[in-house]
Amino acid sequence: MVWNIGQAYIAELPKMTKEFLRSGYSIEHTNEICNAIKELAPDFVLLQEVPGPETGFKQFSDLMKCSGYAGVLGPAYRFQDYVGHVAIFFKSQTPDRVENLEQAIVAHVPESNLTLSSVHLDSYDPNNAKAQLALAVSKLPAERAILGGDFNMPAPQAHRVFKNLGKPFVSGTSNFAALTGWFGFHQLDGIFVSPDLNVKAKILRKLRWGAMDHCPIFATVDDKPS
Repeated sequence: MVWNIGQAYIAELPKMTKEFLRSGYSIEHTNEICNAIKELAPDFVLLQEVPGPETGFKQFSDLMKCSGYAGVLGPAYRFQDYVGHVAIFFKSQTPDRVENLEQAIVAHVPESNLTLSSVHLDSYDPNNAKAQLALAVSKLPAERAILGGDFNMPAPQAHRVFKNLGKPFVSGTSNFAALTGWFGFHQLDGIFVSPDLNVKAKILRKLRWGAMDHCPIFATVDDKPS
């Protein structure tokens, strides 16, 4: 599962944005997020715009723990006053290796022999976003890898990065999951897997409330027949 759980950030409207940020990590909001994840019960959750240590990660992590998940917190996406981290949460499995990159986290899970990465790429500098994606992809193996997050670029650009690195990852949706609400014309969120895996994904458009500007993607991933 991939989900950017943050609220809309509108740089031109700083007062309204601060209200969004204040409500974004409220106990009500985090409860709804955790309850939705608990009901869907994915094995892994690749999250973006998660609260950091100063803004409520322990509270969020404790709620997720009650739902049967343990997580690792990665680097922060920062823009002006906005700070939101990437994270990966695991149900009944524990990573043996975790690496923090620029706006990405990579973790290997020995029980299923999968390498996972949650990314939240630069939304204001396309070249920097491509560099961040290239770094994350370079850390993933060519097999048994899952990459998901808020890419902040059109899907064809992401595929060009994969091709240049010799890792033809495939997408779980026909394109990226379209944002709903504030910026409905953008397509930013996605999930990709290495070619040895099958992936079927669907966008859960009903799981968006308040000032949230992203929908989660729920994916089923399994091995391709040998």
